[in-house]
Amino acid sequence: MSGIVGSTGSRSGVIGETELDYEKGTWTPYFQVSGSNISASYAEQVGGYIKIGKLVHVNLTMTLSAESISSGAMQVSLPFTQTSAFPAVVNVGRNTGFSDADSPQAGYCGSGASVMNLLRGTSDGRSMLQHAVGGDVLSSSSSVFIDITLTID
Repeated sequence: MSGIVGSTGSRSGVIGETELDYEKGTWTPYFQVSGSNISASYAEQVGGYIKIGKLVHVNLTMTLSAESISSGAMQVSLPFTQTSAFPAVVNVGRNTGFSDADSPQAGYCGSGASVMNLLRGTSDGRSMLQHAVGGDVLSSSSSVFIDITLTID
């Protein structure tokens, strides 16, 4: 569904004519490792988004059923390219089936990127931003649920 939202207003009445582009859609997300597609089969692979003006709210869920992944920084595809100079922050709502304690807990999407980088916490008190989730921690039952809001042109 898409269209133009007009006559934006408040409880007290219309405050102006604003035309915002509105679009609701789906896409098929996938894991990448260091910018390369991986060899994997998915039990679940669903992505949805709502675009209003220049903001896009994205949510996705993926569960692997088989994988063959080497080491490298784990990334997830996005349906749009982030254009804001400020990074978009990834909320990982659920993660299961990872091979060790290095499961994704957060992430970010930098300007000009169409993938999000997944990050893990550490027990040594260092910043999470210093620790990418390695593709080698994925297992054949790894599952994630992720939310992110992007700014696009």
